[in-house]
Amino acid sequence: MQKLIGVLTVFMLALLSMLGALGASAQDEGVVVITNGVIIDGTGAEPLEGQALVIVGERIAGIYETALYDPPPDAQFIDAEGGTILPGFINAHTHFTEEFTDRRDNHLAHGVTSVCNLDTALEAMPAFDMLRDGDLLGARGFIAGPMVAVEGGYPGIAWGEEAAYNVVGPDEAAAAVNVLAENGANYIKISLEPGPGDWPVLTLEEVQAVTEAAHANDLEVIAHIENADYLEQALDGGVDMVTHIPHRQGSGAPFSGTIDAPEIDAELDALITRMVEDGVRLIPTLHVITDSLSIDSLRSAGMIEFVRRFHERGGVVVVGNDYPIEPTGPGIPLPEMQLLSLAGLSNMEIIVAGTASAAAACGQGEELGTLEEGKLADVVIVAGDPLADLNALEDVSLVLLGGEIAFDYR
Repeated sequence: MQKLIGVLTVFMLALLSMLGALGASAQDEGVVVITNGVIIDGTGAEPLEGQALVIVGERIAGIYETALYDPPPDAQFIDAEGGTILPGFINAHTHFTEEFTDRRDNHLAHGVTSVCNLDTALEAMPAFDMLRDGDLLGARGFIAGPMVAVEGGYPGIAWGEEAAYNVVGPDEAAAAVNVLAENGANYIKISLEPGPGDWPVLTLEEVQAVTEAAHANDLEVIAHIENADYLEQALDGGVDMVTHIPHRQGSGAPFSGTIDAPEIDAELDALITRMVEDGVRLIPTLHVITDSLSIDSLRSAGMIEFVRRFHERGGVVVVGNDYPIEPTGPGIPLPEMQLLSLAGLSNMEIIVAGTASAAAACGQGEELGTLEEGKLADVVIVAGDPLADLNALEDVSLVLLGGEIAFDYR
């Protein structure tokens, strides 16, 4: 017993010493201590009660037992008022978010602390460096730049040629990636969209060249795929992520059965398994492609079933809603999350999909997405319990970006 007491004494002294050292190291940086809330750290771990989230400067210093933490005398305390403390949410699929005011008023103000723009003109890429306008903060912005594509194909034919980086052959495809990387791309997006069936798309060799060049630049590749005929090519080409659900096939659809019991074409079903085995993540964008918040057609039922099978087999789902394409709107992509719930994801899994998994999808997994030591202190406090009701995510009471209070609604 004496030995056990001695071990516990040493442990407590070490813990108190560490906490004291934390206070000493923070003397030159502002310390923020958030208490009186349930902490959901974004990793999928169980919620924490009776704990304090400690921020030093712009980064998270750790999560400590409130009763044991000894803060420096000038620490700033934030009372979560019994709410839920979460990592800032990340929308992993947006467009047209170059403007600072959009990222501030339509995203950060609602708890979305980062947006990932999956298609922007080359000359607009530098705009994403802007996080501040005077004393005002805006959501962080991460970029792919223009989609790597081919002339006469998507996205140029639909959105204008500035949305595309057209290439001919593997050498040009690899060179395009290098140019995008030099201009600050955080990931690379490719188009495999045949539209009505006759739009040209990248060849397998071009896709492979893109992924090889991207990986050489420590970047991942996201493939735009809505036609199931091109999913295998994307996987053969080595892409890291797929955005949208492959819901078209030839002149028809890969779904059959009924709304209540949808079936998926066997070949596509096998590719779902392959996606999981290859570690390919999925950004479904269900809200924009189902255009519904209910399973009201075989088409929407099939897409929900696609996500369900992908998730049940162990695939990583990422939250992104294709903002501002109708019917999406600003703020937390709650309708997208509700559709993921219909696909079988739990509320905790949906939160992870919108924080840790979204950060990784945007190339920011080392810096954002969870409330872990060393990460940037992008934090959202909501008044309710999102594990009981996802709608609580819209009741934002406070938003911090890099340890600074950006919006306080308390």
